[in-house]
Amino acid sequence: MISSIVRKMKIEPKRFHYRDNRFHFDMLAIDPHQEVIDRKKLSPWSRQLAYADPHDVFAYFLLGLLWQCRPSVDMGRKLRAGVKEPWYGSQS
Repeated sequence: MISSIVRKMKIEPKRFHYRDNRFHFDMLAIDPHQEVIDRKKLSPWSRQLAYADPHDVFAYFLLGLLWQCRPSVDMGRKLRAGVKEPWYGSQS
């Protein structure tokens, strides 16, 4: 739904692989003219959130996950490959 709202505003992600990233659209909906979230932040932030999402990370652990899994470039590669962190799914 958010992606359709953003598209009606005639804002499209520049790169094809962001079109499937709902977090990219969420951030575009929040700041459509990129006044606060500039292009340099939008790309890695949306990629990081998309990577964290299938890991079922609670909001208060998000920064820890992003710190452990950096850099963002590796996260994008892992996201495209469908890789999950080794700890995911293990119960203590």
